[in-house]
Amino acid sequence: MKKFAIVFLALILLVSVLSGCAKTAGVPESNTQQDSAVSAGADTNEETKTQNKEPVTITYLCAPENYPDRFKDVIAAWEEKTGNKVEVQLFPSAEYQNILKTRMMAGEGPDLYRSDDLQACEIFWPKEWAEDLSDQPWVSRISEGGKAYVTWTDGTIRGIPVLNPGINGMMYNKDIFEQAGITELPETWDEFLECCAKIKAIGITPVNLQGANGSTFGLSHLTMMMFTGIEKIYSTEDMAELADKLNTNQMKLADVPELNEAMDQFQQLIDLGYTNDDPLTNTYEMTQSRFANGEVAMHPCGDFILGFITEQNPDIRIGVMPVPLGDNRGACPIMAGVGLHVNANSKHKEEAIDFFNFFASQEVQTEYMAKEPGMNIFSDVTCEQSMFSADASKIIDEGLAVTRLNLKIQAWQDREWQSILQEFVIGTKTGNEALAEYDKRIELAAKNMNLPGW
Repeated sequence: MKKFAIVFLALILLVSVLSGCAKTAGVPESNTQQDSAVSAGADTNEETKTQNKEPVTITYLCAPENYPDRFKDVIAAWEEKTGNKVEVQLFPSAEYQNILKTRMMAGEGPDLYRSDDLQACEIFWPKEWAEDLSDQPWVSRISEGGKAYVTWTDGTIRGIPVLNPGINGMMYNKDIFEQAGITELPETWDEFLECCAKIKAIGITPVNLQGANGSTFGLSHLTMMMFTGIEKIYSTEDMAELADKLNTNQMKLADVPELNEAMDQFQQLIDLGYTNDDPLTNTYEMTQSRFANGEVAMHPCGDFILGFITEQNPDIRIGVMPVPLGDNRGACPIMAGVGLHVNANSKHKEEAIDFFNFFASQEVQTEYMAKEPGMNIFSDVTCEQSMFSADASKIIDEGLAVTRLNLKIQAWQDREWQSILQEFVIGTKTGNEALAEYDKRIELAAKNMNLPGW
């Protein structure tokens, strides 16, 4: 449990030291396009030169939604600099973890791979998969607040963000809110429902549910936001006691009143017609278009989606807010960001680390953040605030950003929860039945992990 307290306390410091960046008007369309700053970064990193060696091809395993154009530019710049190649292997999110696990266990893992979240992967995957990068030159440039996102409980640093760190929250279209006559953000669940009613009255879907296979993280993001509200109801001591009971089989998720209340709220949104009627066919790409085109007013997410939306609609005005839990304003889950890691058993470890160091250089990171602004972990990377990160910083300042519940439950299986949520949104399980079913799956995982009390 020490990890979670350290992460939360360090995040408060993070706000004052991380650079906020604003989303610019577009992202390059080609992964071969290089900007001057990226090229400059390559020129100044003399240690990355490998011209005297035979070119090699390193592999990078990733999911499509975590492979932005700006990262393609970094790959192209490194390839031109070194003569080496990066073979990008893309798999849908629903398949990604199983494919990575299978390859790692067989000793055939990629040279580079991505994690859903820099903090979460320490819990869900063997940390031995990731190379310890604590001795690399860029580590000294990480801000004190940034270290909260990338430092694991053993004190090592084994990755940095590919997508910007920050929070998950309910992203909303400010123009739609104004059109619906909403002048104050909701601070209770009843007020949130009132906002939804006003939005539906003008012919726009209030809340977007994204639950197609490969995109089910859209469903779990919403529940995680509502579950996180429990942190503002319980004291720190009571929250620690609850997590301990859940982890040692003294209590079940289905027995926690606030989690049942959150699922009841989710059900209300569906029953009142405040969500889209096609959640199981609504993909991540469809969500981008619907939000950009003003078909939906709100979507639960982090700023990883921001670039795709503003590329389609550069004039859109976006904000982010917590989702209330009952009469409580709610809270936003901290997100360390999708991470980049070097396989500790990489067949081309030298080249993989070389690419990593190139990506982490000041020049490359500065250009990277100019294309997709947001929070950054490096103290020497300066940029502007984005629409999302500006609101996120205010939420953090107000003490409404906390470690999300699933990072406090050792046997949490996110994909299992997402599959159960698919059953919930089509009405084959109630909220309590969904929690009870998930308790069974947690029990199986906990026993396989030989956790105390199971």
